[in-house]
Amino acid sequence: MALTALVTWALVRPDGGTAATGGSPSGGGRTAAAPAAPQATATATATATSKQPAYTLLFEDKPFTLRAPASSTGTHVDLDAPKLFPGGKIGQVTGMELTYQAWGDADLRFLTPMGRSSGTTPEACRAGVDTDTLPVALPEKELKTGGTLAKGTVLCTVTSERNLAMLRITDVQPHSGGGLSPGMPDYVTTLTLWKIT
Repeated sequence: MALTALVTWALVRPDGGTAATGGSPSGGGRTAAAPAAPQATATATATATSKQPAYTLLFEDKPFTLRAPASSTGTHVDLDAPKLFPGGKIGQVTGMELTYQAWGDADLRFLTPMGRSSGTTPEACRAGVDTDTLPVALPEKELKTGGTLAKGTVLCTVTSERNLAMLRITDVQPHSGGGLSPGMPDYVTTLTLWKIT
């Protein structure tokens, strides 16, 4: 009897599993799940990171001044070139990102979604396009107050050529030239452009 008890104690673990099979306690019938392999977690993280866009700098802090348009005209702006087209015609805006116009409805009109950025990195700039997007147009009255486009504002857009453009407003100057829509200021900016890959 003593020998039988000794053999039984050696073959049954204190948690109820058998030493020979490593099984679970009687009546459980389940085995513990193996922890996730570290390689699987690392692969998932790498895949998520690889889907983030990369940005290649094309040029940085190029001086770029947007002057108030003459009466009954518009200045079209191509940020990819970069180039300004004073005296641009109504509707001739293919490949442009914005137009500063003094026609019947004097305003600054965004032809691609334009947002305000909280920083000057490409990541912050791209986030601004999506999370602090401005209206399609800012009317003359809004431009006069200088609240939306004050000195220090950083504007960003994904251009018609799918680049990321950043305009930093370094000064806002009243335009004193004759024949202009009153209150339309000049915007002194620097322009930075990244290729999105």
